[in-house]
Amino acid sequence: MSKQQPPPKLSRPVESFGPELLAALLKGATEEFFVPMTWRQAIRFRQRVHSMRTVMRETGHPKFALCSKVSIGIELPPGTQTVKSGRHSVPIDKGVQVQLRLYPNDSEFGPLRAAAGVQTEAEIEAATKTVLPNSNTPGLDPLDSMFGELKKDPGR
Repeated sequence: MSKQQPPPKLSRPVESFGPELLAALLKGATEEFFVPMTWRQAIRFRQRVHSMRTVMRETGHPKFALCSKVSIGIELPPGTQTVKSGRHSVPIDKGVQVQLRLYPNDSEFGPLRAAAGVQTEAEIEAATKTVLPNSNTPGLDPLDSMFGELKKDPGR
């Protein structure tokens, strides 16, 4: 007699997480920013983000690849008294104001890359993007500008 396995536990939907979490990750994927909060709130925020990214991965969410490229750090103010907890240092006062830092992975190498003259894919794309004339401007129809000569001399 074979036992029937229970169906796999379904994850909660991504929509069950606050929109603030997704908005913060999307912003952190493109630029570094800081959010002041208590250490306790920062730990909770980071845990919720990790949970949300897990659900995004499991459900194949379209923004998962972008959101997975965001690092989250908690910066304590100078002079904060801490105790060792495993491999981490934890402030003695859990209500201490900290800076939660969200930033793109490997962004610390940006200045080195720029100094070496290496462009990112987005910079290359922006530099090589062809801008066509606005088709609403009289006499500057993109097709006219490309094929106007053929119109003038159809016998070519």
